[in-house]
Amino acid sequence: MEKGVSPLVAAVLLIAATMAIATVLTYWASTFVKVSLPPTENVTTECLFADFDIYSCSKVNSTDHANISLILYNRYNAELRNLTLFAFRGVNVSSYPLPDNLPGNTYKGYTVTNATWPYDKIAITTHCPTVTKESACQ
Repeated sequence: MEKGVSPLVAAVLLIAATMAIATVLTYWASTFVKVSLPPTENVTTECLFADFDIYSCSKVNSTDHANISLILYNRYNAELRNLTLFAFRGVNVSSYPLPDNLPGNTYKGYTVTNATWPYDKIAITTHCPTVTKESACQ
């Protein structure tokens, strides 16, 4: 008579092996998803109620550079941060970070010195991805 593993021990060993493989695959899949997905921007509800206008825009230019003076008006209570002015000249783009935030419900003046001249248009972006404005500012 041959001796073998009892059916009860065999069933326990199969379940243990299955659980060990499932644990390894779960860990691998969760790490893979975290590494593979691009980071998302944290858009809060403040961006839903954020907007501004370019109240005025003027320039004083020399031969190849210009000083751009802006007055921006924040239409709502949300403070706008990371303001950046982009000057477009054909396919070339120059960026100029604006020094301060734009508080809610206020007008605020900004000056960009030594901007590339001539340019076709300007655009101003904020920390909210959908809150941008464009102007010819000629």
